[in-house]
Amino acid sequence: MFRSVGFCGSRSLPARFAGLVGGVSRAVVAGGASVSVGCAAGADSFVRSAVPGCQVFAVKSGKWGRCRSAYAQRSAAMV
Repeated sequence: MFRSVGFCGSRSLPARFAGLVGGVSRAVVAGGASVSVGCAAGADSFVRSAVPGCQVFAVKSGKWGRCRSAYAQRSAAMV
């Protein structure tokens, strides 16, 4: 089993998938792994709602810059 699992996905993932994404992310925690996730809407948001204590990699922190590439750099940092 992994010690840490990062989630990222579509920012426009329909709300009907919230339960599925939430269930998977909660199962990861139940298996003993920590969860990391981005700060975007959609899949990231569903994970943050399901796992309130997850580590959030937030672009607004400025750690990865302030341009559009900051989102890609943030996702790479999670890996």
